[in-house]
Amino acid sequence: MTTKELKLACQTFVGFERERLVQLWKTQSFRSTIQPAINEYEKNYGIKMNLKSIKVSRSTTFQEYLDAIQKQYSINLNHITQSDQNSNLSKLLYISFVKSILSNSLESFILLDRYNQLIESNYDQTYLMNLFDYHISPRNIVLISVKTTDRV
Repeated sequence: MTTKELKLACQTFVGFERERLVQLWKTQSFRSTIQPAINEYEKNYGIKMNLKSIKVSRSTTFQEYLDAIQKQYSINLNHITQSDQNSNLSKLLYISFVKSILSNSLESFILLDRYNQLIESNYDQTYLMNLFDYHISPRNIVLISVKTTDRV
């Protein structure tokens, strides 16, 4: 695969992923808001609930999600409100913000640690290279290493 083809494939994937990311965020926010109630219900009644069976689309509201769960499992979740979901979403955004700040630094630290370990292990040709544009994916750096000689 040429570099041009690789970039095109990654860009297409990223375009698809943006739409999917919105849906995943919404699903994660909804599920994490009701998870404590679900845990309590499962513990008290010994029934395992598969929330993955409840589909969330871009237009699904939190109330529609709750209604679908209540209908499928015949349980009462009326004590959970939209303000609970908004509060939970704020927490998720905060956690994601911290993760986004730290993730690049941690990725770089790990790559540099592996790079140094390979150099110390007598790998003569060790490189860190940009595989593609950072905007396609923050995991754009590749570690390449070749051991050409056996040193003692």
